[in-house]
Amino acid sequence: MNSELPIPSGLQDITNADSYLQEAAAPQWATGLAIAAGVIIVIAIIWALRSPQKKYGKSQGQLANEALTSLKERCAELSNKELATELSLILRRFLDVTYQDPSIYQTHEEFILREDALLNIDNDKRSHLLDFLTHLNAFKYKQQSTAAQDELIKQANELLTQLSKN
Repeated sequence: MNSELPIPSGLQDITNADSYLQEAAAPQWATGLAIAAGVIIVIAIIWALRSPQKKYGKSQGQLANEALTSLKERCAELSNKELATELSLILRRFLDVTYQDPSIYQTHEEFILREDALLNIDNDKRSHLLDFLTHLNAFKYKQQSTAAQDELIKQANELLTQLSKN
């Protein structure tokens, strides 16, 4: 007995799949252009995030000077400890943003003893800054007049001006 079944007359073999496949939606040059644009956008975003020199149109030096001006207006109502702490924070925030120095997260002693502290600032400015921060640290525990507080703010302002020029 022959087990082959006859093929009915209206049936066809498997259809060719080419008629169901679509061509690529974009030519290769357009795909390459889209990838290049994506890479450029990513680089631009990284560059913008890594250079926070200006915030709302103001440089970090200007923001620090505004903070000093505000502090000077409140100077009379602050104790020496509060004034020295706020001055130190203003300077350390400036160093953190401008020079990527982590001093804001360290005690005075840790900062002074850290060998790589402020290596990207020239020696004169660095030694002046370290001396000023040491003076601020000692100032917290002294009895001083308002004139001494004003002088500290003036020195901090001069120091920020010097550091902004670097």
